[in-house]
Amino acid sequence: MLTLIVFCIHWLTYPIARHYPTWLQYGLLFGNLVNLATYLTYAMLALMAFQQRLLQAEQTALKNAEKATQSSKAKSEFLANMSHEIRTPINGVLGMLELLKKTSLSEDQQHKITMALRSGNSLLSIINDILDFSKIEAGKITIEKQAFNIKQLLQDIVETMQHQADTKGLSVTINTSQIHQDWVVGDESRVRQIIVNLLGNAIKFTERGAVAISASTKMDEQNVQFECEIQDTGIGISSDQAKKLFSAFNQADASTTRKYGGTGLGLVISKELCALMGGKLSLESELGRGSTFNFQLTFEKSHAEQPPQAPATTISEPSTAQPTCRILLVEDNEINQLVAEGMLEDHGYACEMAENGEIALTMLVNASTTAPYDLILMDCQMPIMDGYACTQAIRAGKAGDKHKLTPIIAMTANAMKGDREKCIAAGMDDYLTKPLDEEAFIKMLQQWLPSLTPPPQ
Repeated sequence: MLTLIVFCIHWLTYPIARHYPTWLQYGLLFGNLVNLATYLTYAMLALMAFQQRLLQAEQTALKNAEKATQSSKAKSEFLANMSHEIRTPINGVLGMLELLKKTSLSEDQQHKITMALRSGNSLLSIINDILDFSKIEAGKITIEKQAFNIKQLLQDIVETMQHQADTKGLSVTINTSQIHQDWVVGDESRVRQIIVNLLGNAIKFTERGAVAISASTKMDEQNVQFECEIQDTGIGISSDQAKKLFSAFNQADASTTRKYGGTGLGLVISKELCALMGGKLSLESELGRGSTFNFQLTFEKSHAEQPPQAPATTISEPSTAQPTCRILLVEDNEINQLVAEGMLEDHGYACEMAENGEIALTMLVNASTTAPYDLILMDCQMPIMDGYACTQAIRAGKAGDKHKLTPIIAMTANAMKGDREKCIAAGMDDYLTKPLDEEAFIKMLQQWLPSLTPPPQ
């Protein structure tokens, strides 16, 4: 508007300016100055408006980021709680079934117990798949690095799963002749997970014929390129079905899901794990003629032909020739108390119970200096005082100097990323997840009690 007014004034005074040139010059100069001021004002107003919108956008982005962080944190906490709440009763179910299996049972009862255990382990596998998928989505999966024998791993897996193939009349062959570097550095448990998943699928979806596994390695100066192929003569899938096979919660089609079961997460998890280990997973399949899964992984070289191994632990027989051990089990769940106590008793050990950290501290303080506790098995989530606070109190000397260095093993249903680190940071020495694996449990027990034997029963 201001520019328009100046423009009008300028041209209305033009006839005067024609007869007086000086007026013309002043008019032009005045008009240009006003125009310049006007344009600068518009520019400043536009810049201020832009800055205001930019500030609003930044504030909105910060609010959205905060909401996303809170949502991610809530999801992580939910998963951690779900992991704990689900694993705790499953530990009770599987543990009690394992203990019951060792009692005097008829052949029919043994068969039913075996079927119940198999169903329980299947349920645990499904839960682990869901938790793994959630951890992958949240970026919570980490890849460990430790030396292991890749050839021995393959042979162990095939031996373990041979029974599944035998029940269907399938032959399983393995060719490891092209593995020229046996020892590699990588995440053995995740590699095992991939192979078990793919081999399990091959057996599940093959009604007759065979499953063949072949593996090879190629080396450069620092890394080992591992390639494994699992081929079956099963139902196969079409190219259209194959496109959605690596999508979450998908199988080839609804009828496959109904007939064979499964969550449809296994291949998604395997593919993501391959990517995290510097590799990839691919599929070639023909409907009615079988499938071939190929995956490649990148490992670091293991410079030792056979890295130093921890001394093999064997189940000790009770003996009075060596000092006996005293174990404190800190666990609030009554069923899990019975499971752990039963496993210990089966191997000649006895334990004393504490329902929470506060009671455990009292028992530790009251223990005789001549007969202190030699090992503490510590649950993490308990009422009144949890395992973390109890461990910190023990390490701070609140249970007496005699127990400040007593080995503490976390025995918890918390199995998410960071849970092990949290236990170690609190002062615990080692970590076991529920459901308890009896063999791993006893081996860890003897690892921390190398010079002690169970008390005579």
